[in-house]
Amino acid sequence: MAEHGRWRRPDRSDLEHGFFKNGENISRALDFYKSVACTCADLNSEACEFMNKRIEEDMKLPGEFMKCKTPVDAAQAQVRFFGKMLADYTEESQKMMRLMLNANPAITGSGRRPSGSTSRGRGRTE
Repeated sequence: MAEHGRWRRPDRSDLEHGFFKNGENISRALDFYKSVACTCADLNSEACEFMNKRIEEDMKLPGEFMKCKTPVDAAQAQVRFFGKMLADYTEESQKMMRLMLNANPAITGSGRRPSGSTSRGRGRTE
């Protein structure tokens, strides 16, 4: 191990003789990385679903403008659009926070995920 004052930087031999010789450590590390991967996949899936939903809403706006007869109608269409957009983003941010808070306790250390729950209902279990 390399010496740097009172702190010692671990080297390869420390890992070979410590962490990797203990099967329990490897098992915990694999469980942790599996949990991280599943949570990341859930977050990515949720973000993609949300973006698809928002793109659909965005594509409706020109059609709404085509129906407008006056500038007031156009302004009202914009207000409705931005109000829905704000509500959608608020709801989505809350969903994403719930996904992160309910992540596997191996990640959060909280133990908030109910027993027997699956990862976003997509068939993956911890």
